[in-house]
Amino acid sequence: MNRTPFQALACPLDGEPLQLEGGTWRCASNHSFDVA
Repeated sequence: MNRTPFQALACPLDGEPLQLEGGTWRCASNHSFDVA
């Protein structure tokens, strides 16, 4: 089975792209989601 990594993740609140900052995914609107 081939695994394909995500190329882009979107914020579920506003659809903005998420970027990984340390242990947190964050969008341009400053919504943040901890990496568990």
